[in-house]
Amino acid sequence: MGTSDQIGRTMRTDQSPEPIDFYPFAYALFDENLGKHCWYCLDDEKTHKRCMGCHRAMFCDQNCQMLAWKDHKFECRGIRANSGNVPNIEVRLLGRIVTRHKAIAKGMDRKDQNFYKDRQSRRNIMDIWAHTKNIEKDSFAMGKFEEIFGRLIRFYEPKALLPKDVVFELHCRDFINRHAISDKHYLREIGKGLYLDLCAYDHSCRPNTVYSCRSFVATLRPLHANVKMLDRSTTSYSYIDLLCAKQDRRKLLKDTWYFHCQCERCADDSENILTSMFCPQCPRDNAACLCPFGPSDHKDEQSQLLTCPKCGTTLKPEEVMEAIAAMRFINEILDKTDFERMGRPKALSLLEGMAIRFRHVLPPTNVYFCKIVQALLPHIDQSDNGRLLELHLLVEPCIRQCYPHNHPALAFHLRNIGIFAKEQNELQIAEKYLTEALRMFQFVMGPQHSLTTLTAAILEEIIKGEGEKEIRREIGWDQKKEEEEKKEGKMEEEEKQMEGKTEEEEQKMEEERKEEKREHEEKKMDEEKNEGKTEKGELKMEEEVKTEEEYGLGRKENKKYEERKDEGKKEKKKEREMRKQKEEGRGEKRGEGGKRKGNREKEEKSIEEAQKGRGRECDGTKIVLNIVPPAEEEEKQQNGGEKPAEEKEEELINSLVRMSISRATGGEQAEETQRMPMPTEGEEQRIGTSVVPSSRPGSGQSGAALSPHYYSSSDGGGAKKKLKLKKGTRRKRTPLPPKPTADETEEEEEEKSEASTMEEVQQHGRERTKRKSREEEHRIESGRE
Repeated sequence: MGTSDQIGRTMRTDQSPEPIDFYPFAYALFDENLGKHCWYCLDDEKTHKRCMGCHRAMFCDQNCQMLAWKDHKFECRGIRANSGNVPNIEVRLLGRIVTRHKAIAKGMDRKDQNFYKDRQSRRNIMDIWAHTKNIEKDSFAMGKFEEIFGRLIRFYEPKALLPKDVVFELHCRDFINRHAISDKHYLREIGKGLYLDLCAYDHSCRPNTVYSCRSFVATLRPLHANVKMLDRSTTSYSYIDLLCAKQDRRKLLKDTWYFHCQCERCADDSENILTSMFCPQCPRDNAACLCPFGPSDHKDEQSQLLTCPKCGTTLKPEEVMEAIAAMRFINEILDKTDFERMGRPKALSLLEGMAIRFRHVLPPTNVYFCKIVQALLPHIDQSDNGRLLELHLLVEPCIRQCYPHNHPALAFHLRNIGIFAKEQNELQIAEKYLTEALRMFQFVMGPQHSLTTLTAAILEEIIKGEGEKEIRREIGWDQKKEEEEKKEGKMEEEEKQMEGKTEEEEQKMEEERKEEKREHEEKKMDEEKNEGKTEKGELKMEEEVKTEEEYGLGRKENKKYEERKDEGKKEKKKEREMRKQKEEGRGEKRGEGGKRKGNREKEEKSIEEAQKGRGRECDGTKIVLNIVPPAEEEEKQQNGGEKPAEEKEEELINSLVRMSISRATGGEQAEETQRMPMPTEGEEQRIGTSVVPSSRPGSGQSGAALSPHYYSSSDGGGAKKKLKLKKGTRRKRTPLPPKPTADETEEEEEEKSEASTMEEVQQHGRERTKRKSREEEHRIESGRE
């Protein structure tokens, strides 16, 4: 089969007259398109750049900006003066008309060579229709002008505008003669423009031309071959949407353009089918269509009563009024409802409900029922091709009645039917409608238009598919045989897949056996380790892992070994972190305990117990009470008075402390301080809380650190008692402890290396004593149980 160009050439039998291009006097984009299109050429595909003056206008490049400057110059100043706010299209379009007309009146068009570039026209703006008197009598139109003019003078500079009466004359011409500007695909409106030569052609509800836009250039195109494009008396186009009943069209033209339409279509009685109704007395599947408006063969001239030609029933006036009320209701709902803002689910529910409600009252040829379907189509799921095809076919008679032959709107509807039929695999219907649509696009829009090329591509795809089927029929291709061969091929593939699966299963079984052997060996190694052969087991495991790694085995064992190896490191790390946290917590408790007053009676008892040999210590700067827990007393009695290892460690630390004190201050001073009595009440008031210099300057931590068993019940277990020194005793800095000897244990060396001051050494010792005492208490309690 041929290509799309060949299809277009073979189907184009009539040569259309040459179209005519028209240039605008002024134009402007709709508000929602200001950030999407170039403000000069209206292109929406290039990457746009913003104007450096107002930062709002968009242009393709510097060339577009230079050509648009004569229109944008005063806009740019107005946007800057209004803090970047851009007025609506009514104000912007009238502002461009006023500033351009003023420039022409001043003769600036003769000074600028590019003033009329792509703006030429045969007529002057004052030569076109204005209907000034009709607008002055229209209160709504005058109110609209006052609103626009008020915004205009607030936005533009006064020197850029003209007197109000001149602006009103220009506004009337703009209001009566402006045109909609569509995108280059003829799918949606993007702005408005005033074309002085195009508006010279009259309106017709059955036009013989249609205009489309390419950028801001409007092109008038003929709908059939007999149109004389230059004869304005016989050439016409439509000012309004043609999908309307005669009454609505005439009302709209009268309200906007102030004339009563008497065109060929409005005088045609066949148009009354657009307001027809079903006979309520006939069966619903075979009801007759009756026309309540206009002359009819089934209407009595005197009584104006309708008689059904099928059932012979004369309709009551109430039955006719019910259908008329339905048409008015539909028209009102569609005009006043914004379905896009409503949302798809609500809009779909409302429109489908209206279609179901009125489908037995109004026939598909009724234009109001057709408008319901037209509003419903965008909200239906676009993948539901069957539903879309059904609705398009349902309203096809109404669309053909409203639009003349070759009109792009009719061609677009037929093209959609072809596309949905193709998706439903109804190729004969698709080819029929696509062929008709392509002929219309080819004749009106030309072979290079996007609608023409896209439709041709879809039709070519269908024709190729049909051609392949014909070839198969000619060579006697058996479809059943083809399906059987496909099934055999699938069976072979499945068998191959099954064979591959069995091999994979065997490999998995072998791997599982190997894993079981390795796990058994691991268990043996664990048993040896538990028996006391830890070092040998680890060495053996390392050797086994190395050998397995050399042979590509033992990934799992190596991983487990590494995990066990890291456990010891993690435990040591946790112990160090726990010790640090306890030291920090003890320092905070010392700070809290220094803020509270001690109980003198308990302090004296504790001092007496300490003097009896229960661990009173002195470091030259503070008094620390080491209260021996009851658990340790019981342990001493059980051990025959022998001191436990924890107490020995504590005494070792105390001896180190005494040695450091004796070296720093002399033995006598240390002994004297060791026998220091508790201060009296009067001395307590004169001596403040002792503060030990902290490793962090300015920390101010309290030095009255007590054992956890010396907490007062009134403090809730959180506050510690403060001990105070004798009057006149001067605090001295604590010297650093001596270096550890070789006889000290490894644990003491680790603790001393972490504690840089003697205070920290004492804290470690006390913490160890308390920890051991708590463990011993727990052991004794568990033994009693």
